[in-house]
Amino acid sequence: MTKDKKASAVAGTTEKGEKTMTGKYLNPKADLTFKLVFGEHPDLVMSLLNALLPLSDDEQIQSMEYLTPATIYRLCRSYKKGREAERHDTARKMKERGLGISLIAEITGLSEAEIEGL
Repeated sequence: MTKDKKASAVAGTTEKGEKTMTGKYLNPKADLTFKLVFGEHPDLVMSLLNALLPLSDDEQIQSMEYLTPATIYRLCRSYKKGREAERHDTARKMKERGLGISLIAEITGLSEAEIEGL
């Protein structure tokens, strides 16, 4: 048996609809395997991270929560909107102080049209 065959597993179902796994080992780098092992055991994830990360005793991870993909998406959108508002605020302040539109555009990444509209 080759190394690849030992490190793989295939999920399937029987004729009766029962879940099966074939193969000796699951690949720990696969998302499905990670979720199977750590998904319902955040204490294992904390132990793993505390063992791998160079944290002092007072910096050790004490608690954690899993975020759904939808929550992560909303957080990223909120962050992006906040960063955009911050860039507009910075550009507005620079414009009020008399900096040139092209310089403001270069620094903030906003278009000259966006800056002129502030």
